[in-house]
Amino acid sequence: MSELLGYHVLHSRMVAGADLAFVRDHCTLVVLEAMHCELFSSMGEGDTFEVYRLVKDYVWKAGAKPLRPNETLKEIFALARRHKCDKICSDVHYQALVIEALPPDLELLPFPSNAEKITATYQGIKYALGDGRIDLSAASPLLMKDLQNIVAKPVAGGHISVSHPRTQEAGHGDSASALASAFYAAGRCRGAGAVGAGGRRFGRPHGAGSAR
Repeated sequence: MSELLGYHVLHSRMVAGADLAFVRDHCTLVVLEAMHCELFSSMGEGDTFEVYRLVKDYVWKAGAKPLRPNETLKEIFALARRHKCDKICSDVHYQALVIEALPPDLELLPFPSNAEKITATYQGIKYALGDGRIDLSAASPLLMKDLQNIVAKPVAGGHISVSHPRTQEAGHGDSASALASAFYAAGRCRGAGAVGAGGRRFGRPHGAGSAR
């Protein structure tokens, strides 16, 4: 049996996910690095899989006064561009405002409204976490709280309903929703125009053997 030495990054790209709310809930932004990797061993190259690194998450909290949409969107887009993202994913809320304020070098990917695709996205995050393929070491306490509060319930037809309970501290799961949007964007962008990573090599990630 060949000796498993680790993995290297074939290519990577930066993606952004946002959850927009200007009155009652928070506005949030998550920046994710998505890396397409290949296992290597003493016998040569092996299976490919995806690894994700949370770069930064941001939050804008609505206080006594609602957030100003145009100003908040400008800040969100500026941060996405600063992190070298060329795509940002969010749900369809305020879509007209988003499109109007969107810079020409940033593409909007709408987060799916289909329940099956939403469930698949959250299940993908769950499996990647279980395999140790998402690095959340840079996550804020708010994001971690949001992830812990996610409620998944089986519904008719064999599907699963995903919801975020509202809390005074964490809002309505806004940071977790932004992470889901970034994860969805990473899946949409996989392999398309990704930036070469220069053959970076790493030790084996936990659970990488089952990530194929």
